[in-house]
Amino acid sequence: MAVKTGYWNIRGAYEEKRYNVGPAPDYDPSEWLNNKFNLGLDFPNCPYYIDGDVKLSQTFAILKYLGRKHNMAAKTEEEQIRVDLIEAEAIDVGNERHPQRPTTRSGRTTRIPAHLREFDLRGPR
Repeated sequence: MAVKTGYWNIRGAYEEKRYNVGPAPDYDPSEWLNNKFNLGLDFPNCPYYIDGDVKLSQTFAILKYLGRKHNMAAKTEEEQIRVDLIEAEAIDVGNERHPQRPTTRSGRTTRIPAHLREFDLRGPR
């Protein structure tokens, strides 16, 4: 069975998955609003991912599932701690660029590079 994905026709948190499956077809937003509770999702929201009996929404839940499915998930407690830290840092970076955050653009240009330096994973790890 083919994987089914869904998201609003905007650039957002689903962008990395869109590169893999192509752009969404044009549709009326009422299509989602009329069908969201009929998909069998525990938390009906966009993005969503349906792969046979697996029905997920929420970006990080989808990414974690795909990591486990393709044997890319942490295998030790040390690796899982690293993954948890990277996930939290990614959320912090996303929050920095949130349009409702009361910060100036110049403040972001200082803080975001500081966050990104934390992702420098070169070395023995």
